[in-house]
Amino acid sequence: MRHPDFLVPSWLCYQIGVALKVRNYHNKNCGLPNFRSQVLFLSELRTSMPTLGEKVRTLRKKAGLTLEQFAEQIGASKSSVWELENKEKARPSADRINEVAKVLGVTPEFLMNDDVAEPSIDVADEAFFRKYQSLDNGVKQQLQEILSVLDKKAGS
Repeated sequence: MRHPDFLVPSWLCYQIGVALKVRNYHNKNCGLPNFRSQVLFLSELRTSMPTLGEKVRTLRKKAGLTLEQFAEQIGASKSSVWELENKEKARPSADRINEVAKVLGVTPEFLMNDDVAEPSIDVADEAFFRKYQSLDNGVKQQLQEILSVLDKKAGS
C-alpha cells in the first residue's frame, strides 16, 4: 500500500480557502489514525484559478463559438483547439496565443497569467486598442467619426 508523502487535514485546507476532494478511504487503507477530520493528499489541492485551457474554453463559449468556428478563426484544427482547452499542460506557440487572444478579445498576458481568473476592463481595453492598431486607416477614420458623434451625443 502506498503511503502519501505529505498529508494535510481537511480542516486546515478549508481554513485557507482551498476546495478539496476528500478521499475517505485513505484513513483506513493507509493505516492512519482515525481523527475526526479527513486526510487529503497535497496533490489534490486545487486553487480557484483557471488554467489556460479553462480560460480559453470559457471565453470561447461566452463568445458563442463552437470548437470548429473558433479553430477556423485562429487558423488551427478542431483537435488542436480541443487539446489547448483540455490538455493539462498545453504549450501553444506565442503566435497561437496571440491569435487566440485576438479572437477572444483579451490580451496574451491575461491568458498566460495564472494569478488572474477574469479579464479586467483594462485587459479588454488593451485588447481593443491592439485590434484598433492593426486596422487600416480607412476603418480607423470611420471609428474616429463614430466616436466623435457619440461624444457630441454625450455632451448634449
